[in-house]
Amino acid sequence: MSRDYTRLSDEKLVELYQKTRVEVGETDIDDPKHGDLVVESGRIAAALKSRGDNSLAKLLPLLDDQSASVRIETAHNCLDLARDRCIAVIQSLLFDNNRYVAALAGLYLIQNAPALARQVVGKTS
Repeated sequence: MSRDYTRLSDEKLVELYQKTRVEVGETDIDDPKHGDLVVESGRIAAALKSRGDNSLAKLLPLLDDQSASVRIETAHNCLDLARDRCIAVIQSLLFDNNRYVAALAGLYLIQNAPALARQVVGKTS
């Protein structure tokens, strides 16, 4: 499934990233395809990151995508570009119906905003 992304435009990479993350969200976590899709979306994000902040910033509009799977990984990948906005997106997905997305949101919140994570846990205990 892995491709050489060096010849693709930023716009094409963003399109592929969004499509792949939607597939991640639609694929059961126990399906072997799920892991392949997660790895592939990570490779696409890494290709954009390797081109610099201007390329990575092209993912920012995906913070408003209708797919929670797209939003959670976009927020994680763009933390250095728009930290407050990304943390807000992560926090909004803590109790998502998709357990995989909710688990990632918890992990990313603990990793990147531990004080906020403690506050959230304190409110639900």
